[in-house]
Amino acid sequence: NKRKELIGAYETAVKLFVKTRLGRRALRDKYWTDKDWHKREYLAPKNIVGRQKKLFKKQIGYMWKHSPYMRIKMEGEGIIKAKEIKKLEDLERLPFISNADLSGSQSEAPPYGDVCCVASDEVTGVATSDKASAAPRYFITSKRDVANTYRLARPLITAGVRADDVVVVLGNSESFWAFKPLCEVLKVDFGCLVIMVDGTDAKKHMEVITHFKATVLVGTSSQVQALGDTADLLGMDAAHSTVRLLITGGEIGIGSSEEIGKVMQEVWGAKAFEIYGCADVGILAWSCDAQHGLHLMEDDYI
Repeated sequence: NKRKELIGAYETAVKLFVKTRLGRRALRDKYWTDKDWHKREYLAPKNIVGRQKKLFKKQIGYMWKHSPYMRIKMEGEGIIKAKEIKKLEDLERLPFISNADLSGSQSEAPPYGDVCCVASDEVTGVATSDKASAAPRYFITSKRDVANTYRLARPLITAGVRADDVVVVLGNSESFWAFKPLCEVLKVDFGCLVIMVDGTDAKKHMEVITHFKATVLVGTSSQVQALGDTADLLGMDAAHSTVRLLITGGEIGIGSSEEIGKVMQEVWGAKAFEIYGCADVGILAWSCDAQHGLHLMEDDYI
């Protein structure tokens, strides 16, 4: 009984430790101490192709088994069995899927459509499209998506985000859901203080940055640029704020346009980084210190 009590006390202490800032730093450290993660970061081109082949074959089998919609589409292209798709060259045999196809699937079999590859009890989040002229399109997040936080951690580590950073996220009803997974990783895995601000009141936003001594600013390129320009007009001088990193997404940023990034950096006196992705698959690529294009996550995407 004494031994059980000691074990119980130890487990309680560990749980409390994880909740502390130090504990969150320990969780964050896994991203640059985990050997498998490092191996993937430095894979040689031939090894990347080998990994792509393995995952591609696995993904086709999973999709065939779990998505009736995709199975019917593939059969329409003359593919009778998933095993017929073996090589990367077989990509050209696969059918193209459009937004209209996905919306149609969801309309015929609401809410997720028969294109969905996970059971409804595996869905942990849903976001909707904002197109007023069309039926709402649902973008889902599964338990597995939540577990794959390394995809979001990689561009943040590249940008230089660390546990002691204070992050201000510029948002609105449309962009908040897109930045939400990023914010969760910043809070839970990195241990950063994350502050989400809504609206367009530049003065209030700059006051938040000043009061909390924010070091990282997250938003779309136009939001970040507009706040910096307006702050200067208000005499608040964005270039002399505590912000040292600008992380943008959802629009063209420094990874896609060096000129846009240059203007943002001059206004804020901070280094700019871009994260590129889409609602259907998440993060695809990001920029680095070189600020010359984007790095594709080749170990996960073709």
